[in-house]
Amino acid sequence: MRTIYSKGILNIAASRASASDKGMYATRDPRLIRPALIHGRDCFDLSDELYLLVQPEFAEPGYSHPPLNERGWVYQERILSPRVIHFEEEQVLWECCTSALCEMYPAGFDKTIDRGILVPPFELPKKQTCSGLAERWKRYTNLVEHYRAQQFTFPNKDKLAAFAGIAQHICHEFDDRYVAGLLRSQLPTALLWQPPNRRQIRQAYMGASSEEYRCPSWSWAKVDINRLDDGWSCGLYTFNPLKVSKPQVNILSMEVTPVDPSNLFGSLKSAHLVLEGRLLPWTMISSTDKSMQWILFDGEKEAHTAKSELFVVPFCAT
Repeated sequence: MRTIYSKGILNIAASRASASDKGMYATRDPRLIRPALIHGRDCFDLSDELYLLVQPEFAEPGYSHPPLNERGWVYQERILSPRVIHFEEEQVLWECCTSALCEMYPAGFDKTIDRGILVPPFELPKKQTCSGLAERWKRYTNLVEHYRAQQFTFPNKDKLAAFAGIAQHICHEFDDRYVAGLLRSQLPTALLWQPPNRRQIRQAYMGASSEEYRCPSWSWAKVDINRLDDGWSCGLYTFNPLKVSKPQVNILSMEVTPVDPSNLFGSLKSAHLVLEGRLLPWTMISSTDKSMQWILFDGEKEAHTAKSELFVVPFCAT
C-alpha cells in the first residue's frame, strides 16, 4: 500500500460515492458555491465597502464527511498519495502536501477559516519538517486521532492493516519501532491514551467478546469509535504528553507477533509488554457522579465500584 500510493502521480477520489456503482459526478447547482459580493457600510455608516460572503462548509475537503472519507481503508490512500482530487457532492477539490484548493477558493483557502483537520491537508511527518521528538509525537497523534474514527466492515481484521502504510512510513523515516499501533520512542507514556467517552470503554471491554484477535487491550486500535456518538472527542490524551516528566515504569521486554511474519505493520496474532514499576495502595473515594464510580480491569467483565481497595502502578508524572 505504502509504495503504491506514495509513488503515484495523482489519486482520483469519488468522495461523494456511498458505493462502487455511484460514480464521481453529481447533479448540482454551481451557484451554491459561487461567492457573493455585496456592498455594505461599516458600523459607523462612514464608508461603503465591498464584502465577500462565503460558506465555510464548502471550503474544506471532507468537511461534511463525504461517504468515501468515512471508510477506514481510504484514510491511508489519502494520506500517502502526493496529490488527490476529490469529487464531492457540491464541488471538486484538490489536496497536496503544500496546498488545498477548491472551486470556491481556486487560489487557496482563506487563512481566517478554522479548518479543524490536518494542516497542511495530509502532510506526513518527515525529518526535515519535524524538529524533534515533540513534533513527531504531535504529528503522529494527529494522524491516529482522525484515523481511529474511520469505519470498518471487519475491524478485527482491518483496523491495524489499513494503517500499516502510514506506520511503515513513519518508522522508516525516523528509525522507530512499531508496537501494535504505538511507537517505541513514545512508550510508556503513549499507553495512557483514552477513548472518546466511557460508554465506548464498556463496549470495548465489557461487551460480547470476539473470538478473532485484533490487538492487545493497551492499543488504541482496540476500541471502535463512532464519531456520531454522544460525547465524541477526537483527543487521544487527557493530558499534554509532551510535558510528562521521567516515566515511572521501565519496559523490560516487548513481543509482537504479526499474522504475516514479513509484514510487521499489519494484523497481529499477539502482542505483549512486560513492565517494571512500583505497586502502590489506592482507595477510591465515593463520588456523587455515578458514572465515575467504577474502574474496569483488563480481562474482567465486572467493574470495581467506589470504596474498593485497589493497587495501582504509576506510569508517569506531569
